[in-house]
Amino acid sequence: MIPPRVALEILLTGEPISAQRGYELGFVNTVVPMAELKSTVAELARRIMRNAPLSVRASKAMVYASNAAAAEGAFAAAEQLFEKVYLSDDAQEGPRSFGESRPPRWTGR
Repeated sequence: MIPPRVALEILLTGEPISAQRGYELGFVNTVVPMAELKSTVAELARRIMRNAPLSVRASKAMVYASNAAAAEGAFAAAEQLFEKVYLSDDAQEGPRSFGESRPPRWTGR
């Protein structure tokens, strides 16, 4: 969904992004103040409900099906790539350091 360089920045820093940045990247369609959230969602639902139900259902299914195929391969590759990470000493150090309220001491093992 986003350019690899942006994905790498998010993944490698682990820093959260703002709603505005999420909008700029295409993660979210609209950013509204909390007070307007319910009315904005209700209006979007009304706009969708004006369309033919079979077309709406088929459109959703088409998007989900096309994304599912790509996601399956990506998840399988990620699982294989991260298996060593999950079994590492560093995987234990992260939660331990958090529980002890101290910065982690990474070893790369």
